[in-house]
Amino acid sequence: MKRFIAVILAVTLFGLAGCSGTGNSSPSASQPANTEAGEPMAGEEAEQIIGEYVQYLSAHDYDSFLSLFKEGNLNEQFVKSEYNTDVNLDGHDREVKVVASNGSQAYVYLMLYTVSEKSTENDFAGYSYMMARENGSWKIDSNPTQQEYQNLAEQATAAMFGGEAAASKASVKFNCPYADIGSYLPGLYGADAQVLYQTEEGRLAVRVYFWNGTEEEKSFTAFSEFQVVNTATGKVAADLSDEKLALSLQPKSGQFKTFELPEWAEIKETLTCEVQAEAE
Repeated sequence: MKRFIAVILAVTLFGLAGCSGTGNSSPSASQPANTEAGEPMAGEEAEQIIGEYVQYLSAHDYDSFLSLFKEGNLNEQFVKSEYNTDVNLDGHDREVKVVASNGSQAYVYLMLYTVSEKSTENDFAGYSYMMARENGSWKIDSNPTQQEYQNLAEQATAAMFGGEAAASKASVKFNCPYADIGSYLPGLYGADAQVLYQTEEGRLAVRVYFWNGTEEEKSFTAFSEFQVVNTATGKVAADLSDEKLALSLQPKSGQFKTFELPEWAEIKETLTCEVQAEAE
């Protein structure tokens, strides 16, 4: 199981800088060790396991918590580390999504969030889990092999970031949980950069996620800010604030759009992207 935690403002993203060479390949056809083949994991199954995960942590019930993990090749030291986490998983709204599943293993994403009624600032925590089928049930895998994790991670990357962006050999993926899983924040709307990547033609492009979590249709008409910034120097690497925008979103929906950067723009590990869009 791999995990990361982030606190993000509603419209300003802090980049997780780095190059990704993950492609759009499928998991190996060979059966992983100590796993069973079956139907791909359903969302309801993932929600139940994650719900119990949070419940047992809050209740300080270690035995029940341990029962959620696959017994074969169990890494109990890792389980205890998870159990002793000081992150508050309770008291948040949450969304669980099965990003990738091959019938014997699954890559599951958990998003925790709170939305303040008085502010557009929100706090988020994003977690990813490897799961495996054992004795007819899905369990959290505390000790997947590197190859097993890589296979599912590649499949998940393709699902989360789209074909060309996922396959790009040069990319900076921004840490935005709800954009990664195509979600939205209830009662709010906005736009967020998801990934900056190099296209097949060699140009740089930014994939932006527009979302509407309100109960009424929103029409995005212009960017009030759309800049790619070098965080090391503070200089603007590209300003796309004048890009034309005409996008309508139905209530509780989201959509990705891709914008190319000027030809002279270069990808750097210190780049981040700040996006704000106006809607009516």
